[in-house]
Parts: sequence; C-alpha cells; structure tokens
Amino acid sequence: MKPECSLDECELLERSRRAVENGIGRGHTGFVYDVAYHPDGRHVVSAAWDGSARVWDVATGRELGRFEHDGANVHSVAVHPNGRWVATLTRNNSVSLWDFTTFERLH
Repeated sequence: MKPECSLDECELLERSRRAVENGIGRGHTGFVYDVAYHPDGRHVVSAAWDGSARVWDVATGRELGRFEHDGANVHSVAVHPNGRWVATLTRNNSVSLWDFTTFERLH
C-alpha cells in the first residue's frame, strides 16, 4: 500500500530518498542529527556530532562545503527562507549564523 501524501509532501519524500541513495551525509564522521532543505530544493544541509554542518548537492550527493564548530556537536540546523543564511545550534546551546554561499560565520 502506497502512503498518502500531498504532491509537495510526496516530492519532498522522493527527493529525500534520492539524496540518501546519492550518499548525502556519508562524509560525516559522527551521527547526523538533523537535516534541512534549502529553499531551492537542490541543496540540503546536515548537522552532525562531528562538529560540522555540511551543504550537499541533492542530485549528486557531493559535499559542497561545511560550517565548522570547533568540535562542538551540532544538533540542529535551519535554512532561512531566502536561502542566504544557515543557523546552527550546538549541544552546548551555542547558536551561529552562517552565509550559505561563502560558508563564513556571521555571528
């Protein structure tokens, strides 16, 4: 039996399935705790306990860049609706704001 979902939900589920098949998250050396889709639908950001959040190309599974946290476990990530910024939260409750295209920490 096929699960019922809206067109948008089904598309997101299908993109997620393809992203995993393409190897998204395999570059992390720690547990991947959270993921967030970029508004363009072509990128996903993963947060892991290896002290990084990483940007991935959904179609290829290739890592495009990373946000380093000096070893602090990253357990939450969000992408702003305009796609320009990424927010991360570490296990020690440190919040950082990053530029999506340059991977620079803004705050």
